[in-house]
Amino acid sequence: MKPLLIVLFIAGTAKAQNAVLSWSSFSSAGRVVSSGNTMVAGSGGETFTGVSSNGNVMLASGFIAGLAGQSFVTSVQEGTTLPAAFELYQNYPNPFNPSTTIRYDVALHSRVTIAIYNLLGQRVSLLVNEEKSPGRYTAIWNGKSDEGGHVATGVYFYRIHTESLAGKNQDFVRTKKLLLVK
Repeated sequence: MKPLLIVLFIAGTAKAQNAVLSWSSFSSAGRVVSSGNTMVAGSGGETFTGVSSNGNVMLASGFIAGLAGQSFVTSVQEGTTLPAAFELYQNYPNPFNPSTTIRYDVALHSRVTIAIYNLLGQRVSLLVNEEKSPGRYTAIWNGKSDEGGHVATGVYFYRIHTESLAGKNQDFVRTKKLLLVK
């Protein structure tokens, strides 16, 4: 009886904090290696090695005949992108109890203020009041006022106001409604 050799083709995507590497290999076994901001999948007794330096990624493997000593990258995709515009998203959960999450995007280096207001327009709580670099952020409101007491069940509004610090006159103001239920 002749020995049977089974070769399995595996393909997929490995994700890391700052990079996504698409990979494929021929094997019957696999392994994942992570190093810093790069995660690479390899297989068949020879693990691919990932090296990350100033955004450069190098892969080296001697697994497949003819490729020994060669370095290659099949594809690299950024894991996160900076927002192109300011945005305030609907809170979740809504209605909420005891806390809710508010997501927002900052497109330019800005002073960001997010506050909660009651139906009379009185400020109840100041959630964010600081400089922010471009990026995606979250703020959490726990249903308490600035003084630390729980607020009553009801409808509230949250408002973002950004003042650009990047030398551009691009202020952004948006208001959304949320509901606290006890």
